[in-house]
Amino acid sequence: MVDRFPVLLNDAFMFKHFLILNKEENVLAWAVYFQKDEEIRFSILVDRKHQGLGYGKQLIDALKNELPEFYGWVVDKPNFIRKDGSTYPSPLSFYLHLDFNVVPEQRIDSDMISAVKVKFSKGNS
Repeated sequence: MVDRFPVLLNDAFMFKHFLILNKEENVLAWAVYFQKDEEIRFSILVDRKHQGLGYGKQLIDALKNELPEFYGWVVDKPNFIRKDGSTYPSPLSFYLHLDFNVVPEQRIDSDMISAVKVKFSKGNS
């Protein structure tokens, strides 16, 4: 599998990270925002064992508190395969529930990933 992080962060700057740690200081969930192509973008990862516990929403709320507008790429088709061979379920409904809007004319369709751009804007929520 191709590592997506160099693609995601290539030519990006102004990083700010958010972490949710357990008592042993292991990372359960992580978010970052950064500037790329004249817009603020974000990425979020929640450990599979800790999904559905509200950590993703906590991280999105932290981003919303700091940023009036930001964008991200969201897998929107079930053809993305994890390293272990399982199918990655699209989190698009999660973002729509949290007041994001789809930017349908901005898509990535490649062998590596199929995704649509989403946008949060305080003026639109």
